[in-house]
Amino acid sequence: MGQHDYDVDHTASLAVINAVSAVADRDPTELPPLYETIDPDALDALLSEQTETGVRPEVSFSYDGYAVTVVRTETQLSVEVTE
Repeated sequence: MGQHDYDVDHTASLAVINAVSAVADRDPTELPPLYETIDPDALDALLSEQTETGVRPEVSFSYDGYAVTVVRTETQLSVEVTE
């Protein structure tokens, strides 16, 4: 399990790959393509901007056997990965 925080300049798709590879203790290139689970472009678009103050977009899905939750705030992108 792990919580990984990134600055808002990070794309959500890259943050997910980095967080899962850290929890799985595997190189990111060893993970299956993210697009087989979720559309990376749609994920990035959804979490690229905060629309209103106090709104925290959140997306949860399964990836490579892990439960992944991505939350965006004004200052950071958080990825929680659990088995």
